[in-house]
Amino acid sequence: MDYGLVVKKVWTPWGEWGACSVTCGGGGQRRYRTCETKNIQGHHSEAVNHCTGSSYRKRRCNTQCCPYISAKQLHWRG
Repeated sequence: MDYGLVVKKVWTPWGEWGACSVTCGGGGQRRYRTCETKNIQGHHSEAVNHCTGSSYRKRRCNTQCCPYISAKQLHWRG
């Protein structure tokens, strides 16, 4: 039986979502994970030399409309 130390690639848990790219009007966020190499005791058929899937996920954020600011209001701010 071909048991011994085998290499297996596995994903780490997903990280936290990053900051949204905008405060309103629809932006994006991403989170990441890493493909790590693990050495495990097992049968050679358990060896996995790659991780399947993407290293990041994305989602929309802050999709609410931005408040309207007129040119007159901008002038008075400065």
